[in-house]
Amino acid sequence: MKSWICVGLEGYMFWPDKEAEIDFDGHRLLMRPETKELAPSIAFEIDPKRMTYEEAMHLIQRFISALSWVENVGIRAFMWSGGSHPVKIGKHVDVRHVAPRFDKAYLPNPVDEKQRLALALYRDALSLNSVAYKFLGLARILNIKGKAKVQKEWINNNLLKLKNPDSLGIVEKLKLEGVSDIGHYLYHFGRSSVAHAEDDVVNPDLATDERRLNEEMPLIQEFAEIFIESELGIKSQRSIYLEHLYELSGFKKKLDGKLIKEALDGINRKIERSEVNFSIKIGLRQKTEYYALRSLEVVEAALYKGSLQMSLYSPDKRILVWLGLNFQKERIVFWPIDGIRIFDDGTREAALLCQSIYEFKRDLFLNGSLEILDEKTGEVLGYSDPFVASNIDLTATVKNFDKVIEECKKEVGERS
Repeated sequence: MKSWICVGLEGYMFWPDKEAEIDFDGHRLLMRPETKELAPSIAFEIDPKRMTYEEAMHLIQRFISALSWVENVGIRAFMWSGGSHPVKIGKHVDVRHVAPRFDKAYLPNPVDEKQRLALALYRDALSLNSVAYKFLGLARILNIKGKAKVQKEWINNNLLKLKNPDSLGIVEKLKLEGVSDIGHYLYHFGRSSVAHAEDDVVNPDLATDERRLNEEMPLIQEFAEIFIESELGIKSQRSIYLEHLYELSGFKKKLDGKLIKEALDGINRKIERSEVNFSIKIGLRQKTEYYALRSLEVVEAALYKGSLQMSLYSPDKRILVWLGLNFQKERIVFWPIDGIRIFDDGTREAALLCQSIYEFKRDLFLNGSLEILDEKTGEVLGYSDPFVASNIDLTATVKNFDKVIEECKKEVGERS
């Protein structure tokens, strides 16, 4: 008999305002919204024959650690429950953080234990409401690197990687105060002063001690983040965004590595149908699907100047879409106006397809984020940033789209 495990959460994470299912490590977790009386929570249905209660708890903790890393905020599990039904969990803090457009396409799911530990320590540190222990919690992440000497050397060797203006300002201030060894300073006057009641101990009663640690918090946090990303290989959401790695991530799993290497090497050649033997669905993130852009099959493809260029047809050949995957620049290439053609054969079906296409174009121009999925599995193959049109009158353009949509609807009625 299956059962449920539920956990109530608190922190500064913006939560979906309605129930949302998230895939993580091959499992589906149900994220439940916060209300005036109920805490944001996660519910997970488990089969006790396949997973123990403790294993389920570990899975959920890894999930919220990944969320904490991506969002750079603390998330704390304050209550666990379970049973035959997904029980609701009450709250004790009357502050709500909701996100109507909850979208977490990137969630790291490392398999290495050091990587998992680092994310757990990061989440735990950001969840603490004690300045001193938050500082210590972030510093503990560097323990993964080694003992005191190794940690100090690593900090000094990575000063040039600092980007946060607050961190750079702290380093400059410390140097002006005569601190030449930043690694030693952070370890001795930060980490050790909190962890050990010895010389230079941080006194909880002294406001000056707490203020100093709070002012230097951005520095130790950035070093922890640099360590997690550069040493442990877990990309931050900022890096994923700047490098646009999400645009082609699913395609890289689907396509043969040899083909991708040829694209990166700039080889030009025709692509055989067997090399792109899958059907796709084109839509916009967090929008309902568009009738005309389902079950699109690749009929022609070629590698040209670093891009895989594809012509896709709908099963009835009434819709033609041109789509490019630029592997050298990590970008989806899509032309919202000229990249879609409709072949109107005078039927009601053609009018319906026309209506769907123009609804898609209108929604795309209204900051829609292009999304491409595998038709059979539903796997996201790639998605783009929200579309921002330039050099147009957006209001007039949307009105024109709406006008065409109404004309298509009229045609649908007349062709019935």
